[in-house]
Amino acid sequence: MLDATRDLHARVAQTNALGSLLTPDLIAAGRRIVESITVRNQAPLFSPLFLTFLGHREWVAATDRALVRMRDALSATPTVYRHFISNTQAQPMSGLFELNVYDVLADAFPSEPQPRLTGTSRRSDVRVVIDGVHAFVEATVLSEGAFWNGVTAMMQAQGLSVYSTSGPGPNAEARRIVSKIAEELRQTAPDAPNVIAVSFFDTFPSDLAREWAFADLLRGGGRFTDSDVDLSHLKRVDSIFEFGRAHLLNMHVNPHADRPFRLPDGVRDRLRAVLDSARFMIR
Repeated sequence: MLDATRDLHARVAQTNALGSLLTPDLIAAGRRIVESITVRNQAPLFSPLFLTFLGHREWVAATDRALVRMRDALSATPTVYRHFISNTQAQPMSGLFELNVYDVLADAFPSEPQPRLTGTSRRSDVRVVIDGVHAFVEATVLSEGAFWNGVTAMMQAQGLSVYSTSGPGPNAEARRIVSKIAEELRQTAPDAPNVIAVSFFDTFPSDLAREWAFADLLRGGGRFTDSDVDLSHLKRVDSIFEFGRAHLLNMHVNPHADRPFRLPDGVRDRLRAVLDSARFMIR
């Protein structure tokens, strides 16, 4: 791992943009954690950015190219690019997923990163043009959540490799999924079709929770919609693309999308084909 850390440092030092995301300080902190590994600390907690590229150093150059592509596309608004970098440092897996989605779509279609939404100061993640149809894509990640992250931190602190406990059930996890989709609805365009791409990174939420949540969303909400969850903008969403870490699992077409927000079947199929064939650079 020390050899891999040295190699990672050398590779990142030769990049044009990745060094502003995976900084020398982050790599140095990762090295200190590697050096701290002992019999009582065999599963240390690394920065997700450091661990991602430590295990897949072949992604360094390609990720750098994606960042340069985004930076160049945002050259007229450099603060928007810097905001993306800052957000990715705070939420690495979400930022890397968003970057991958943009890069894959930009390879296939005319694409704009971080487009401003009409009538608001908010921005979507990507705007694509497919067969003359404009669509906005919002990419997000749902991790295991606070409970299981807390268990991981506790096990690491106590030097445990095995621990048994019960966590939130599928009802609670389905509510968390619906709530997350509701958050993303705030970033949807009011005047064009929208697509949400959501990646699930870990064992939880379970398959059952995801099945229940998407079924509820496609009914327009209700069973797993808490009183403070607003799904009123769900009518703007043509479809939700459900990913594992890096592979498309399902495409959920929203039967309740208002007519101006529906994609033609051929456009949706082309979008699905591109996302289905992509292999994202995500650990």
